[in-house]
Amino acid sequence: TAKLSSYLPEFKVKNKKGIKIHDIMAHQAKFHSWIPFYKNTLTEDGDIREDLYSSEWQEGYEIQICEGLFMRNDHVDSVYQAILDTPTYKSKKYRYSDLGFYWLAKLVQVKSGLSINDYVEQNYYSKLGMNRTTYLPLENFSLKNIVPSEKDIYYRKKTIQGYVHDPGAAMLGGVSGHAGVFSTANDLAKLGQMLLNEGSYGSQQFFKPKTLHVFNESRFKRKGNRRGLGFDKPALKPGDPGPTCLSASQSSFGHSGFTGAYFWVDPDNKSVFVFLSNRTYPNQDNTKLVDYNIRTKIHQAFYDIFEHRK
Repeated sequence: TAKLSSYLPEFKVKNKKGIKIHDIMAHQAKFHSWIPFYKNTLTEDGDIREDLYSSEWQEGYEIQICEGLFMRNDHVDSVYQAILDTPTYKSKKYRYSDLGFYWLAKLVQVKSGLSINDYVEQNYYSKLGMNRTTYLPLENFSLKNIVPSEKDIYYRKKTIQGYVHDPGAAMLGGVSGHAGVFSTANDLAKLGQMLLNEGSYGSQQFFKPKTLHVFNESRFKRKGNRRGLGFDKPALKPGDPGPTCLSASQSSFGHSGFTGAYFWVDPDNKSVFVFLSNRTYPNQDNTKLVDYNIRTKIHQAFYDIFEHRK
């Protein structure tokens, strides 16, 4: 029930000071869905502004957007300020938004003293043996081991490979609370097993079972919001829109991502389902994965196998 402004004084602006952390994580904090931050850094012709970008690293231009493109350091603040300045909806109900998650990364840093990429690496990825999960993958892996995400014709004007797909996260140097993590199916299976074990993996207890239960339950379902805190959940009733196949239990939870990822944990049948794709390659306007319900159909086939074996 804590307010984000209790930890981040920047949030004490008029229409943001009352926003609670759990409402951000449940996507009911009255934020708009997203902001195309990058558009303000382009000319009327759609080219990058030379006052904000450099084709090579130099002092003051150290935020790497992609290969051969660096943004001016002080423009990072404009991303956060735009979120503070943007109006909010009047009513509090479920509307997907990634805007609050930009600021949750700042909250992690304030509370832990570590940037979010260092925090998750030190406290989770390394201890879980998730050796191929990271922000900024080119610092650890060669380009040939990373699939491309898009031929970006809108912003960076090149194929994006090894850099975060999301333009807003790119403007933060590839590290944000809403995007930027690269992984493999095997690594995500380890994370899923830890969640299935209620916070335990190997000989380590990463968090208490009751903590997981707080985050993976639909605590606002009486208000028509299926979401957990951060985690997505199945539709509240048959026929409602939702991210899962029909067989997913109400105790299950997970995530379906814009670029094609799908990760789902179901305690009822003790299963972890991981589906990864670069859905946005070569073009993010390709919606066949969603139009044909590919992920959820495969997920249903996954459940059907369990039923057949009973």
